[in-house]
Amino acid sequence: MINRAGPDVIHSLAGTLLSARIMCNKELPSLPLAMNNQALLGCEPNRSRELTDTIRRLREENEMLRDEIAKLQQRTDWQREQAIHALRQQNMDYRKRIDQQNHNLALIAATVRDVFSTCHHQMIRESPSESPSSSAEDIRVYSAFEYDAPNLL
Repeated sequence: MINRAGPDVIHSLAGTLLSARIMCNKELPSLPLAMNNQALLGCEPNRSRELTDTIRRLREENEMLRDEIAKLQQRTDWQREQAIHALRQQNMDYRKRIDQQNHNLALIAATVRDVFSTCHHQMIRESPSESPSSSAEDIRVYSAFEYDAPNLL
């Protein structure tokens, strides 16, 4: 059981055993052997019970602290999972908004393309006497827009 105890508990127990050695005025074995009750037989009975109770209480406190640490770890894991879930949801919402904006942009590009095409064809019908260079330039601008519009997405 002492192998599972933390350094603070071991240090506290070592201090308790050192006090017992001084009070009993006897040599106690090294720390690992001093943890069993046989090493305390030379002390007066009340002090031996007190030390045994102290060791038991410290072990119980150690177990309670381990339980608390486990609970905190579970809570931390749960909070981390909740944060990850929230970020994933936010990411999905952003992707939906981006898809919607891309769709809106495609509609705008298609509308502009249609309007430009309609205007261009109407200009050609209304002014057949237009110079060929001007008409070629309009076609070139229209073609450039038509090919660049999909890249806007």
